[in-house]
Amino acid sequence: MKGTKRFLNSKIAILLIVCLFVVAGAVGLTVSKYVSANQSSTYVARVAKWDVSVGKALTSVDVFEHTDANVDYDGNGTEKIIAPGTTGLFTYELTNNAEVAATYAVQYDVDEAGVYLQWSTDGTNWTNDLTSISKTAIAMGETVSKQIYWKWAFEAEATPIAEGQSDENDTMLGVAGTATPSVTIDVTFEQAD
Repeated sequence: MKGTKRFLNSKIAILLIVCLFVVAGAVGLTVSKYVSANQSSTYVARVAKWDVSVGKALTSVDVFEHTDANVDYDGNGTEKIIAPGTTGLFTYELTNNAEVAATYAVQYDVDEAGVYLQWSTDGTNWTNDLTSISKTAIAMGETVSKQIYWKWAFEAEATPIAEGQSDENDTMLGVAGTATPSVTIDVTFEQAD
């Protein structure tokens, strides 16, 4: 009996081992696992448009335009004529159509050629110097208009009177008729920080 029991135990043990292999194989085939395909994305950006301008080209700004009927406005048709007592103004626009905020700066380089001109941004408060505009913000889609008044005031009307300004000096300039005052305007735009 002992031999039969041992034989039966070894058969049961073999049967259990076989069952274990069958179950292990079945479980091994049905083991789940997570699988993902490689995921990728493409991100695209466009460079922001830079589109800033001076609305009226500076080459066409008529700085010394005036309407004084007592002064021959354009001389021989190729030059502007000014004299004591003439006044005028010039206007230009700065536009930011860019897709970024910007700044602008305006540099005025005035060569008065001995003529004592006065300048104003409002037509009321006058100065002997045309002050440049330092870096100033201009938003996207914004247009800024700049208007500069000028005058060659008679000595008695000049406020403030510039050193050396006199009717005698004005007369000397008129007798010679060769002085050519000029204004150069430089506008610089930059992307805002």
